[in-house]
Amino acid sequence: CTPRAMLMFGIDPPATGLPLRVPHFQVMDHGGIKILAAPPLEELIEDKQRKTALWAALQKIFTA
Repeated sequence: CTPRAMLMFGIDPPATGLPLRVPHFQVMDHGGIKILAAPPLEELIEDKQRKTALWAALQKIFTA
C-alpha cells in the first residue's frame, strides 16, 4: 500500500531526507505522494489566518 499524502507539522522536509523544500501550506507532489508542510500545531491554535491556509491546503489534497 502506497501512501497518497504526507503531512508534516513542524518538520523541515529536508530533515526527513526528502530532496525538496516545501513552503508551508503549499501542496507539492513527489513521486505520486502529495506533501504538505505546516508549522507546529501549537502555533496554529490561535492563528485564524494560518488555520484557514491549512484547511485550504488539506482540501486540495483530500478532495481531489
